[in-house]
Amino acid sequence: MSRPNHALFEEIRAYWGRRAESFDQSFAHAIAEGAEFSAWAQEIERLLPQAPARVLELGCGTGEVTRVILSLGHQVTGLDFTPEMLARAKAKLAGNAQAKFYLADAQNTMEPDAAYDAVIARHLTWTLTDPKAAYRDWLRVLRPGGRVVLFDGDWARESRITRALSPIIRWLGRNLPPDTVDAEMTESHNAIMASLPYGEGLSARRLATDLKGAGFVGVTVHSHARVTRGIGKNAPLARRIRLRRWKRFIVSASAPQL
Repeated sequence: MSRPNHALFEEIRAYWGRRAESFDQSFAHAIAEGAEFSAWAQEIERLLPQAPARVLELGCGTGEVTRVILSLGHQVTGLDFTPEMLARAKAKLAGNAQAKFYLADAQNTMEPDAAYDAVIARHLTWTLTDPKAAYRDWLRVLRPGGRVVLFDGDWARESRITRALSPIIRWLGRNLPPDTVDAEMTESHNAIMASLPYGEGLSARRLATDLKGAGFVGVTVHSHARVTRGIGKNAPLARRIRLRRWKRFIVSASAPQL
């Protein structure tokens, strides 16, 4: 039996609150300067409207993707429902007049109608407890022709290749710093995922279909390869292989023109 959405929502909030302290220390979470930052910037610049645009970033976390968006000349409003994550984003980008941060639910933003040129999120959609309501809200806050850009992946179904190579990956990574997520947090993560609408796996096709169902047009699936290469550019071999563990993708869409 699935748990009530409110209880699940609070469980997710608590989980990410615990993750905030070590989030930027986890591989592929912080965006390193150089090749990785450049890869993110190129992909985001390609998919967002021309700068300067008003961008709503959902699930902004510690502000890593926010840094990239700001570097492209956009104005960013970052929302996160975890106070601990939001505090780190505010501290990281303190003094930047183009960035504002608010504690808010990405599924019910409470932002004004047609207020933004773009909505963007990294690794958020799989966590939604009510995806259909969220997509309708994102459509509402976009101006006609505005863009939504979603970076995500199928975090429930591991690649058969990396699963088969697990012993080799562990051996290659034996001298790397330990993962910042301990066994208890991994168990909590798995229990949360099992209760989510996308808990059995989120594919690019399913996300695209759900966005169309919410009223978005021009829904397009894009390769994540450029960003994946950037993340792995200067990483140890074990981590480069682990990047292939999950199928990552980007989906973009537009609000209909009037």
